[in-house]
Amino acid sequence: MDRRNYDTVVFIDLRPSMNEHELAAICSEFGRVTLCEIIDDLPKIGIVSMENSKEAVSLLHSDKVRSICEFCAPLSQNVMSNTYSRILETD
Repeated sequence: MDRRNYDTVVFIDLRPSMNEHELAAICSEFGRVTLCEIIDDLPKIGIVSMENSKEAVSLLHSDKVRSICEFCAPLSQNVMSNTYSRILETD
C-alpha cells in the first residue's frame, strides 16, 4: 500500500523513545501528520489514512484519543525512508 498518496495520516504513539528525528522522517515520508495519544491502553504505534476512513474519524473524536499537535512537511523519499519499518520492527 502506498501511503504517500494519502492527504492526511494519523500517527499514534505513546512510546517515550520516539524522538523528533524519527517524527520528522515520518512527516517527510507521509506528508501531513497528526500526532495522537491513545489514553486507555498499552503503548501503540500506527499510521491510519484519513481519506474516506470512518474508523480514523471515529478514533480522532473518541474520548480515548488526545491530539497533541499536527506537523506538515513536503513529501520526500530521501529522508530516512526506512524509519517507519525500523520503528515497527523494534516496537
